[in-house]
Amino acid sequence: MAKKRIVMALGHNALGTSLPEQKAAVAGTAKVIAGFIQNGWQVSVTHGNAPQVGMIHTAMNEFSRRHAGYTAAPMSVCSAMSQGYIGYDLQNGIRSELVQRGILNLPPCCPRLTPPFLLSKRGRGAGPLLPPWKKRKTASKGGPGL
Repeated sequence: MAKKRIVMALGHNALGTSLPEQKAAVAGTAKVIAGFIQNGWQVSVTHGNAPQVGMIHTAMNEFSRRHAGYTAAPMSVCSAMSQGYIGYDLQNGIRSELVQRGILNLPPCCPRLTPPFLLSKRGRGAGPLLPPWKKRKTASKGGPGL
């Protein structure tokens, strides 16, 4: 039997309108999402970001007015900033809830940010970029390893 699938579209009430509200709202939302995962659902999460974009845009504009040499950020940049921090909060909230529930199969079911990739000269992926203190191991068949 195929797994059940659900797309969850999160909006204003699921995310809050300020950073403290968002932390609290995400904790509750993560419980609901983790419940679906725990019951065998494949979950895809999407979200709106209108209140967050407005908050960031207002803050960036106000900052640029008060500090010479800084410019206001365009809405497209504010939107990208909000998507990043909403995704970060959701990722951490869902992961935390899954760990609390003892669900150990984190890699396939837990959201994660895509790491930057190092490209080979031929344009093929050579693997994730690693911090300088981690050394890359060589894979057995000539390809890059981690």
